[in-house]
Amino acid sequence: MVRQLGLEGTNLLALNWSSNPVCKAYNVIGIPHYVLIDSQGRIASANAPLPQQLIGPDKNDLDTLLTQ
Repeated sequence: MVRQLGLEGTNLLALNWSSNPVCKAYNVIGIPHYVLIDSQGRIASANAPLPQQLIGPDKNDLDTLLTQ
């Protein structure tokens, strides 16, 4: 889906996600789990919507980040 939509960013495949330290640090409680990080490296949304929900005419968290 990321390739189909031409989305950029970092995608992490977390093997053994329930014990993965990155998943624990970001409080991932299910897969898939999306996090939006702003240009300063801060978590803007710890429970971001699915990539396909970030496209379309309605303004969303990603649109807000891109205008900052």
